[in-house]
Amino acid sequence: MNISLRIIFVSSILLALTVNLNAQGVDAPKLKEIKGKKLLEQVTPLKHKKGLWGYANDEGKYVIKPVFTEACPFEGNLARVNVDGKWGIISSNGLFIVEPIYESIAEYSADSLAVVSLFSKYGLINAKGQHIQTNCYEEIQYADYGYRGIQNGKYNTIDSKGAEILPPQFDDMVMLDRRRGLEQVLKDGQWGVLQNGRDILADGFDDKLVLLQSGAAGQPDLYTVHQGGKMGIVTSYGQFVVPCVYDDIVPSLSGQYYLTTQDGKYGAISLKMTELIAPILDKRPYLGEDIFTVHDNGSFYAVNSRGSVPFEDCADLYYMFKPDEYAATTSIPAWSKNAIIEENQLARQQ
Repeated sequence: MNISLRIIFVSSILLALTVNLNAQGVDAPKLKEIKGKKLLEQVTPLKHKKGLWGYANDEGKYVIKPVFTEACPFEGNLARVNVDGKWGIISSNGLFIVEPIYESIAEYSADSLAVVSLFSKYGLINAKGQHIQTNCYEEIQYADYGYRGIQNGKYNTIDSKGAEILPPQFDDMVMLDRRRGLEQVLKDGQWGVLQNGRDILADGFDDKLVLLQSGAAGQPDLYTVHQGGKMGIVTSYGQFVVPCVYDDIVPSLSGQYYLTTQDGKYGAISLKMTELIAPILDKRPYLGEDIFTVHDNGSFYAVNSRGSVPFEDCADLYYMFKPDEYAATTSIPAWSKNAIIEENQLARQQ
């Protein structure tokens, strides 16, 4: 159906509905006794025994006649009503301010916009029934800055007054950090970070950001991300704190550091995103307090949290800092325990 035929069709519907509803006494002349202020506070939807809905006061007396197929509670000065499967909006005096022509109308109030559907397309109208965004979208979603529309499979952004911020261009949009107004957006096969529906802060990522570490008070969260097939770490704003040079980054079992891999070798980075051990080890390191035990080229040795090597002969140290099932397999010489205590104290003093 072309646009001109649709306009004629909608006009015909409006005329028929107006004549029909006027005949049933919904218009103002038959509701003169209704006072808007009293109506707002005391009327509620009430279903008549004949199956139609109206609005009644606290005494159960209809103040707006039961002529609606469905009736929603008043939201401020407005209420959504359904007539024969089509939705419209009435004001507190029972008059239509938005004629019942829509397939759906989302909840809204006098100071906001409503998402409406017509011919399976979505648009935005204001409290006067005026189209702010025409019904040209496959879907309209709510966002903190206003709305996201989908047109021909592409997302755009719309502010709270219905003005378009960015034209349709994104293939997907996912909330990232609501407190900071951040979303993940997909465009041309790559992901980026969008703020407040208007500012692209970062792009060029191979996939979505994955939460790695929640930020302390006032600090952004940290996320792992891929770029060029390698993994790095960015803030929720898309700013790099660890470049994309690793094959994998995962939390350690202790939660005290992160394990890294690169070309089949293992390393570690701290919670402050500094590299503790370069990815040169054959086996994954294990952390006990300030001491790492590592296995490289068939030999065991230990390093502290600054990456220096305090001991040369460390077979016993390796077992001491392995998980519990290994701890009892060997005795720990007294000199090893003392050396560890001294090294830990030194590390903390520095």
